[in-house]
Amino acid sequence: MLKKLILFLSIFLFLLAVGFFIASPYAVKFLNSKLQYTLGPGTTISDIDITSRYILGNGVVIIEPVSKLKLLEIDEIRLFPAIRSLLSKDIVIRKVILKHPVSYIYHINDSTFIGPGFKTQAKPKRHYQKSNKSGYNITIDNLTIDQGIFIFSNFTTNKKPAELIFTNTKSSIKNLTFPSRNNRSQLNLQSVFPGTSTGYLSIKGWFNAASYDCNLRIKLDNADILKFSHYYIKYLGNLFEKGTIFTDATVKINNHYIDANGTLQLNGLDINEQNKTPLEFTSKELSSLVKNNGGQIDVTYKINGNLQDQGFSFSKVFFESVTKDLLKSYGASLGAKGKEYLKEKGEEKKKNLKEKAKKRKESIERSIEKLFK
Repeated sequence: MLKKLILFLSIFLFLLAVGFFIASPYAVKFLNSKLQYTLGPGTTISDIDITSRYILGNGVVIIEPVSKLKLLEIDEIRLFPAIRSLLSKDIVIRKVILKHPVSYIYHINDSTFIGPGFKTQAKPKRHYQKSNKSGYNITIDNLTIDQGIFIFSNFTTNKKPAELIFTNTKSSIKNLTFPSRNNRSQLNLQSVFPGTSTGYLSIKGWFNAASYDCNLRIKLDNADILKFSHYYIKYLGNLFEKGTIFTDATVKINNHYIDANGTLQLNGLDINEQNKTPLEFTSKELSSLVKNNGGQIDVTYKINGNLQDQGFSFSKVFFESVTKDLLKSYGASLGAKGKEYLKEKGEEKKKNLKEKAKKRKESIERSIEKLFK
């Protein structure tokens, strides 16, 4: 009985001490320094306050320490601690709400991106590894984004960086860790893509922030095709005068190898017939095809390759796959080149069938010989 009483008093005094600490201004300074230390260099938090239910942070800014590029701005962040944090050496947060965050992602080249969640270059990586040895690990059960904005800046173009901006983003991410550990986080995201038509983005599935492995379904509906001109101009020229994009893709990444399959529908297309395109058919031929199909084209695409291979180009593989399926589906309507492609494919198919028949015949003959030995 005495042991139980002593244990009860010990727990009570511990909770009383924790409560006093949380209610004191020392907690604000402690949390501010620990959060900045854990998130790494380049993190600033304008103000931190503590209520009875959550920790409130205002004016959070994260800057990439090498390039000095701004990665993230958050008007307000609310952290709801989990009770099990008291029994763990790590910081466990039951829920995080990000209000009006702005995330910046920079497309430097085909295989290099800088942004929240993307790995940094060698120098800062060593720095983070060093600091994390003595820093805190953070586990977030559920992270919610409210009215977020994502800005993708493409530096691969010859002119000034082109931007894709997604607004009104709402997202839920479950089982997230900082620094990233080898675990799967569940993602559910919806966003709006403004343009001459209002597009909608949806991403669902899981990802591993440590290895970059993922299995995601990505849908983009009714997006203004001209907003993507800085991506396709290298391969198609100024081919489109207007149109909308509908795409539905499954993207899998395993050990830096990407395997993506999707459908692509282009609606309401107007083709620039004077455009000089590097494709295997003319713009006039494509324009005629589009008009005969009510301004619509439907194709499929596949993207396979090693993302760590410096020679791998995501855009190149994508457009080659789309062009190949376009010729396969509409070759007869795309002039001499299209007919030639279909003829070659037909001959290739006949050749494959002959080879299969030959192999089957040889297999049967070998089986008969074994029976009579």
